[in-house]
Amino acid sequence: MSHKLHYNKDQINLLYNIEIAIIFIAWFPYGLNPVRRFLESYKQYTSKSNSFCLYVILKDFPENANHIIEEYHKELNKLDKKWKTLNFNGGFDIDAYRYAATHIKCDYICFLNTNSVILTPNWIEKIISPMVNNPKIGAVGATGSYQSYVNTVFIQNKIYYDKTKNFKANFRKYKLFLKSIFYYSLHFQLFPNAHIRTNAFAIRQNDFLNLTFKPILKKYDAYRFESGRNGISQQLIKSGFIICIADKDGNTYMVDEWHKSKIYWQENQEQLIIADNQTQIYAEASQKDKQIYNRLAWGK
Repeated sequence: MSHKLHYNKDQINLLYNIEIAIIFIAWFPYGLNPVRRFLESYKQYTSKSNSFCLYVILKDFPENANHIIEEYHKELNKLDKKWKTLNFNGGFDIDAYRYAATHIKCDYICFLNTNSVILTPNWIEKIISPMVNNPKIGAVGATGSYQSYVNTVFIQNKIYYDKTKNFKANFRKYKLFLKSIFYYSLHFQLFPNAHIRTNAFAIRQNDFLNLTFKPILKKYDAYRFESGRNGISQQLIKSGFIICIADKDGNTYMVDEWHKSKIYWQENQEQLIIADNQTQIYAEASQKDKQIYNRLAWGK
């Protein structure tokens, strides 16, 4: 079910008496523009509280890049809020998240990737408060999905033999079907495969560090950690936690109502708290393509 959060004075004071780390990845190949977009949204929509500290992970910056780092510091100095930087090279976003989580001390962490753009006031309160008010909630995402890596293969490819393509193309397609059935299904649940997307989510620091992390050597491993059978969401659920997503009006949604939240790949995504490259792809898609994205995430 969903429920509306009401921010009374006592709840706000409670939230401000805990330590919250906001961790944002500034990935060097993307350049400074995504960082500027994020910082503008952060400055506009983040309340002034001493309990929040922004940690910017300078990821994959080259050696002797001090002059480039100075440009990032100039942007950060425009904030009227606390910030610090961390350096991390190699790996994927999850590796950077884990590195940061082991080098800071806080109660709650909100992780954000490079493409994150905040869209609504009091966003951090809306994501953190559900966990503060309910210890059974293990993580809250800005977005979530039922998408399964296994089912996606069959949605994106026609099952019948495609006469418009040659034998080799059809052979590769049927080979992919077999791989999905006998290999992908070992690592991912079939649809509906409820999981929080790791582009923007919040979790208690201790709970995050208690997760089992397997080496992430390729993109497929990162997908497994996000939505796999032993990914972050499934690990939390197996530990007895609830996972939720939050909307811009202060509602949090339990798994069985995600498909009606109007947050991710639904309608106009009007309840979205934090945008990213995937929500942008959907926003710019044709109506026909939006229907495909909607089916991938939520089924028929």
